[in-house]
Parts: sequence; structure tokens; C-alpha cells
Amino acid sequence: MKGTLAIAVLVALLSIATMQTAAPGTDVEQSYFDTVKAWESSEKRTVSPKVEKAIASAFAQYDPEFLDGDIAWKDSRRTLKQTLLICYLDRLRDRFPSFEEVGPVGKRPPPEDREMELEDGATYDIERYDVARYTVDNFMRDVRPVLTGHKGELVVVPGELPSSVTVDGHEIGRAGTISVESAGEHRILVRNKVRHCGGKIVVVDGASSVFPCP
Repeated sequence: MKGTLAIAVLVALLSIATMQTAAPGTDVEQSYFDTVKAWESSEKRTVSPKVEKAIASAFAQYDPEFLDGDIAWKDSRRTLKQTLLICYLDRLRDRFPSFEEVGPVGKRPPPEDREMELEDGATYDIERYDVARYTVDNFMRDVRPVLTGHKGELVVVPGELPSSVTVDGHEIGRAGTISVESAGEHRILVRNKVRHCGGKIVVVDGASSVFPCP
């Protein structure tokens, strides 16, 4: 089992290594890179420099799929592109394996199974291991069905951390989280040690909707 995990992670890391690791070379890559840096500042989290560049490069490759991606949502300063990237980073932060119902987050394997100890001479909240576990390709597979139809931005603000945030039975975050959801009515449930908070919200096409949990 350990050997299989090590091989899988190594293969994913080799794939990441083939991405551009120099400074972002296009305006599109730079815009995604800037969003990653803004997320780090807002979340007070650190992302490995290699991972920052790899994520920006990967999203730039998918950029043609994001139709009207530079238009800000109504009632939000974020664009579709920014929301998608933030959604991906939130899932990395929360250690998501995929956009499915999940159980408790497992512990990371020890360094000898991760094929690495320090990255870029330091430790970071999000490292290559996290991206290998949940790649941009995985993320795109999960969100592509939503992108093809009417959609809006959903912002869920839990009152306590950590919390489990689910939309229509699927967990989308374990803290304050932003996602892209299909337009229409959705059932939100936020659970933490203090309380359960739930309700329905209508996501409006092209707009941003906020679900607070006091």
C-alpha cells in the first residue's frame, strides 16, 4: 500500500515538474498567479513557490473553457476565473480528495512516503503532495458539468471553525468557502462542534449569493 501511494505521488509530481516553473510567462498565467497570492494573503496560508507557478500554469491551460470568465459576478468583485481558482485552493486547504461525500481527513503519510521533506527550503501549508493528491485535472473533472450551464457564485460563511459545509449532500469545504454552483435552489448544511445550521438558498445565474451561518 505504501509503495503504491509513493509511486502514485511520484508520478503526479513528475507531471507537475513538466509544467512551467519559471515566473509566469503570459498575462493569463500572471492573472492566476496574482489570484493565488491574494488568496494566500486573505487566508493567511502559505503555498510553495513551485506549486504557485504550477497551479497558475495549469489553470492557464484550461482558460479557454472559462467562457465570460473575466466578467465579475453581480454583487461580487470576483470573476468566474477567480472564483474557480479560489474554490480549488479552498479544497487543497481542506485536504479534499475529490468533489464527493468524504469521511474524516486522513493523516499525511510520513516524509519517507511523500518522496520529500522540505520544499523550496521550507515547509508550506500547501505543497506538491497536496496538488498530487487533488490535481487541477481532477478539479476540472468535478466542476465541468456546472460550467456548461447557468451558474453563480456561492459563498458560505460558517460561524465556527472547523465546520463541514455541504451543498445538496456533497461536502464543499471545512471552513469559509467559495464555489461555483448551478443556478437554482440548493440545500446548505453547516455542521461544527457548536451547532448545526442549514437552509435553502437560490443561486442566481451570473450573481453571487452568500449563506451566513450565525
